[in-house]
Amino acid sequence: MLAFAFASGTIFPMKLATLCLTVISLASAQDFDILIRGGKVVDGAGNPAQTGDVGIKQGKIAAMGRLAGKTATRVIDASELVVAPGFIDIHNHSDTSILTDGNAQSFIRQGVTSFIFGEGGSAAPSRRFADFKTYFDAVLKSGVSANIGTYVGSSELWTFVRGSKAGPPTADELNKIADEAAERALRMLTASG
Repeated sequence: MLAFAFASGTIFPMKLATLCLTVISLASAQDFDILIRGGKVVDGAGNPAQTGDVGIKQGKIAAMGRLAGKTATRVIDASELVVAPGFIDIHNHSDTSILTDGNAQSFIRQGVTSFIFGEGGSAAPSRRFADFKTYFDAVLKSGVSANIGTYVGSSELWTFVRGSKAGPPTADELNKIADEAAERALRMLTASG
């Protein structure tokens, strides 16, 4: 660029290069990627909400509090809004729908960022997924924006041991259900490690 400016006999390209370098250096000199300003910040630790700011850098919360004088690539005015950590839905039945809508927009837009599956039934083991590794491989392949946890649903264990038989379980059946739960929990742990 300097050779071009010198050879052409004009100063304009040099000024343009200086301006571009200045803009680039200002953009990279930002304190945060995103700065949420002036919201009622709920920290998730049970403390009362405080008016303040949240600075986000590289997808992670980098600072919270009064961040006056700090800069960001994008600033969001949260005046009269609540800024809170993501909510956890501890009784969710989206095991299957998360495979077709990994963005989970109906939850994310309400602030729910984590799901716990397996309250009654569970995605695995099942006819479709032999184990949770297979299930989570499918979830990751389809794409997912939320955090997901699960446990083996009680109805999965019940049906595995008793089939479709009605009535109360025998002592032997209860022991088999407990043994099966322990076995599957152990498989889940070893598959995730």
